Amino acid sequence: MTIAIAYRPDPYGQAAVEFAVEEALRRDATVLVVNVVGPGPDGTTPPPADLSDVTARLDRAGIAHDVAQVEDHDVVGAVVDVLEDRGAELLIIGMRKRTPVGKLIMGAVAQRLMLDTSIPVVAVKAP
Repeated sequence: MTIAIAYRPDPYGQAAVEFAVEEALRRDATVLVVNVVGPGPDGTTPPPADLSDVTARLDRAGIAHDVAQVEDHDVVGAVVDVLEDRGAELLIIGMRKRTPVGKLIMGAVAQRLMLDTSIPVVAVKAP
């Protein structure tokens, strides 16, 4: 089984990594870390994220893993393409905590990931 993480370098991405470690150990699965870099508000594309902390965490846990870093303006489309190409069977995403009103409307990327993927999606809140 392959568990994918839609990773971004922030506390929400880290929460997704920690949950993926637990699931991968429980299911004896491999982990695929997907990081998409798109243009920022000013139109420039930032450098790819440094994933050394993530891969070190997976190494320490003894989990086989792979990394896909993609540059694309459509973050969701790029993640979905990687999931399909690599045969992922579960996607884990990090989400921020929401106010009661905010719970009615989830983030656009998270919502699109849940709707556009054909595999189960686990949304994890950062502590």
